[in-house]
Amino acid sequence: MWNLTIMGTVLSVVLMNVVVFKTLSGKRQLWARLLKVICVLLFIPLALTILIPNVFWILSPLTPAVHGKIIDSETGRGLPNARVIVAWRRLETTIGGGSRPPYKTLGMTTNENGDFRVPCTVKALSLNFIWGFAEYGGMSIFAYDFDHEGVMGAEDASDGNLMLVSKPIKADSEYLANMSNIQSRIFFQINESDKSILKEELFQLITGYRLFGNKYPQSTLHEEGFSKLSSIYAQTNSKVEELEFWQEYLQKYPTGKRAEYGRDEIKWLMHWINKEKKGK
Repeated sequence: MWNLTIMGTVLSVVLMNVVVFKTLSGKRQLWARLLKVICVLLFIPLALTILIPNVFWILSPLTPAVHGKIIDSETGRGLPNARVIVAWRRLETTIGGGSRPPYKTLGMTTNENGDFRVPCTVKALSLNFIWGFAEYGGMSIFAYDFDHEGVMGAEDASDGNLMLVSKPIKADSEYLANMSNIQSRIFFQINESDKSILKEELFQLITGYRLFGNKYPQSTLHEEGFSKLSSIYAQTNSKVEELEFWQEYLQKYPTGKRAEYGRDEIKWLMHWINKEKKGK
């Protein structure tokens, strides 16, 4: 943004000279003309630093709309009510490269046939050319279903259609591994400022982990699956909900692997909850 600041300063100097130019005469008027020329010469390259990286944006300012479908790899049928998270990203071309967090996120659910539609949106602009600029870096799509593996897709479909094929989950260990993958992908896809979408996906994760016991009643991994909820509740920013989770954990697994840690967490959370109540 520093180049925008300099451009604003240069423009201000030019305008100021235009206003005071008529009050000057002789050599002073000559110096005023020279100053204006210098300001213009400074303004042109600075303006180019904004225009050059955004040539492609000017020609194509919108991202493509995508019609997607997620299907079962074995039956070929669409997956209804599957969650889809779309992330639009900036491309960072500074030294070291890499991908910035998404500048926009959208969450949705597939229809009864497993179809979803991603609308077009305005691409990111580039505003810092000299020190490395951030331009539109593409769109990534993540779709998941608790009974199927989470799958990633991108906007590389030339015809605007995207088919995502998801493998069904058939074992308890696969289910927990898939939930961990879904959890990491969700945090990768979502912009932290999109609080409503993050809250919805955290709720989905809690639901998914809590369904584990019902889906695999004979599993020996119940405690492991239930304990994974601790990291989800920590992200909800609700100390009350986190406290209730640890109390529930100790009720279910009083001698569990994380029982001692859970007792310490309960003490800490109760301390902060009481402190917040006193503060009110």
